Amino acid sequence: MASILLLAVSAVLQITAAGLALRLVRTTGRMAAWILFSVAMVLQALRRIVLLGGLLAGPGRPVALDDVLGLAISLAMVLAVWLIKDIFERLARSEAHLEREVAQRTRDLELARDAAEAASRAKSTFLANMSHEIRTPMNAVIGLTHLALLTELTDTQRQYLDKVKRAAESLLGILNDVLDFSKIEAGRIDLEARPFLLEEVLDRVIQVAGVRAMEKHLDLMLDVAPDVPPSLVGDPLRLAQVLLNLCSNAVKFTDAGEVVVAVARAEAGGGEGVALRFTVRDTGIGMTPEEAAKLFRPFTQVDASSTRRFGGTGLGLAISHRLVALMGGTIQVTSEPGRGSVFAFTLPFPVGDLRPEHRVVQMPDLAGLNVLVVDDSANARAILEGLAHSLGYLCTTAASAGEALARLREAGPARPFDLVLMDWNMPEVDGFEAARRILAEPGLPHRPKVIMVTAFCDETMRRRVQEEGLDGLLPKPVTPSSLFDAIVAVHRGRGARAPEPAKAAPEPEVDARLAGAQVLLVEDNAFNRQVASELLALKGVQVTLADDGAQALELLRQRRFQAVLMDLQMPVMDGYEATRRVRADPALAGLPILAMTAHAMAQERARCEQLGMNDYITKPIDPADLYARLARWVGPEPAAVPALPGIDAEAGLACLAGNLDLFDRMLRLFLDLRCGAAEEIGVALAAGNREQARLLAHTMIASSGSIGARALAEASRGLQQTLDRGEDPAEALARFRACLDEVAGGLRRRYGAGA
Repeated sequence: MASILLLAVSAVLQITAAGLALRLVRTTGRMAAWILFSVAMVLQALRRIVLLGGLLAGPGRPVALDDVLGLAISLAMVLAVWLIKDIFERLARSEAHLEREVAQRTRDLELARDAAEAASRAKSTFLANMSHEIRTPMNAVIGLTHLALLTELTDTQRQYLDKVKRAAESLLGILNDVLDFSKIEAGRIDLEARPFLLEEVLDRVIQVAGVRAMEKHLDLMLDVAPDVPPSLVGDPLRLAQVLLNLCSNAVKFTDAGEVVVAVARAEAGGGEGVALRFTVRDTGIGMTPEEAAKLFRPFTQVDASSTRRFGGTGLGLAISHRLVALMGGTIQVTSEPGRGSVFAFTLPFPVGDLRPEHRVVQMPDLAGLNVLVVDDSANARAILEGLAHSLGYLCTTAASAGEALARLREAGPARPFDLVLMDWNMPEVDGFEAARRILAEPGLPHRPKVIMVTAFCDETMRRRVQEEGLDGLLPKPVTPSSLFDAIVAVHRGRGARAPEPAKAAPEPEVDARLAGAQVLLVEDNAFNRQVASELLALKGVQVTLADDGAQALELLRQRRFQAVLMDLQMPVMDGYEATRRVRADPALAGLPILAMTAHAMAQERARCEQLGMNDYITKPIDPADLYARLARWVGPEPAAVPALPGIDAEAGLACLAGNLDLFDRMLRLFLDLRCGAAEEIGVALAAGNREQARLLAHTMIASSGSIGARALAEASRGLQQTLDRGEDPAEALARFRACLDEVAGGLRRRYGAGA
């Protein structure tokens, strides 16, 4: 009887285990495994039932060990399956709970994201509005101050107004820093990739940083390696911003000595690219390693006393650090307290194809010029020596007036110095006293020309250079083009007309394009209208005013204009709607429209481009930027290549990389120096000096070829070869004279008797 009971219970337990296993199929999803387990349990149960039937039909038997083990196993199976089922059900409940938690967290994150995006939009809107509200009155302050400085003023009034303008520009710089940092933080800053001239970027940086350096009596120097490509592809504005931040920082923390901006190749770039190393060195207060480590944190300076002493928001270097990272580089700094700092970064650039307007070439007429550089700064001497060598000149350096006199005496009559580049601000004996001693030196067989080199190229300095009888004035920092121009001017006898200050430098091409241009100015703010209209009137622009977009459209239907300067935020009809309507009119589709706005955000610029505006001018208005941008869209076409007898102008321009301005200067120089060569050769031959005649003919080969006078160059070569062979030069000289007369006649008709 006991055996029957054990078999019955085992069968029931195994069927129960099979049923639980089938439920686990739904819970765990492992169908095959649990179905097989259930089938096995059912088969075991059937076996127990068969055994049970045999016992019921036959005689009874005692309880066997197998019966007890079968019951235990069946019970264990039921418990195991039940435990597994319970575990999986708990897991399922936990999974469902986690899914609910994840869903709730996802909803919370979406709400937080929406709130952050709304806050970011609100921040951007606030920054845009703040930019507009601050820039609008600042445009009036800076613009009207600029106009006032162009009028007759007392010295005191000029000082006051100059300080007002500089204070407003300083405030504008702080505003720009805050906006830039905000855009970088939000990841909304866009980098351009367009061709630009590195020289223009460096000139802009040097001009701005040079004002403060001059006030502190610091030497600001520029050292560009000769193998650096003149044209690159990248973002020139952001590169200039980084360099200006580093230069301004160097000048700010340097009380005496010098600041050197250097550019050199770092390594070969991939493909057509190049990697350039930019370095800014100063002799300032320096830093400890601990101070340098926190240098690029926003809103901080090396310590609190620096903020009190030097001022600033602490954003400039942080912005520069992030901009360099965006452009593919990293700023490094090395510094020593009391000795100065070096900031450096390397950036990759594709090489551009723009041609510099003032491309420096090795002129045959000045080849071998013997130059003496006098400067107490070793860096300045090295930079000027490198520039002189790059122009094909011989160069010797001296650190003082006494050393300069010694070098001049040592040169002797065999190879005298042709030119002295004299630094003005030297200890013990300044440049003027040194120049007086040189010019009064009785033992010199040849009086060299003297160019004063100084950062202080104001009217007082120009007058003193003339009064001292010096030959020219060269502003620091010296660039290859400025050195080239100064030497050419002295060589042509124009040294008395020393360079004007940068702010007064004439721009004949821009002026010519703007003079008489018909421009419609659309602006609702009376102050801004006055500033823009008077700035344009200074260049001869004919300005018509409109208070809003509706008035502008009415005027455009009545008259023809060459360009429109369009404010964006105006009553009645804003600049956006006015531009849409102009672009929808086929008769006005090609009219240039330049946005003028106090908004400085990238979204605003993109919106203007989408509407079809041609250019973008940010308020406060920078006069030079206004003139340059407007000149792109108005005025006559540039002058064509001149047609001159005996000269292949295209060939001459090809030698000068297509620089029409430099070609014009070369033609004038040839007229001044080479059109009397036939007479000089005739005099030498009459005196029996065939060697002198041969040298003159040889010089004319290079001079003629450099301006595209091919026939004259061939005649010069034929004359030289005739003299080399010792033959009668009469026929060759006649051919040479005929070619030269043809070239000289054309140049005199173009430029007058002399240039």
